[in-house]
Amino acid sequence: MTWLKVNNLSMDIPILGEKSLRRTLVENSLGGNINNARNQRISIRALDNISFQLNTGDRLAILGHNGAGKTSLLRALAGI
Repeated sequence: MTWLKVNNLSMDIPILGEKSLRRTLVENSLGGNINNARNQRISIRALDNISFQLNTGDRLAILGHNGAGKTSLLRALAGI
């Protein structure tokens, strides 16, 4: 029996200021990709096309370097 199923989960996080501290940190780190289309908000692709399925009794470990999207995945699963 499937307990949790995630299909094609993607998450973009907007950057609010052109010269924000967050943007400076992201540009200098190993984090997500910065998208900057004309006349649109600047955003970071934190999660890109994540799919998995957990059955009853399964365990999940989330590992990765800083900026890999671990917290973003947990927030998406929690509905935050």
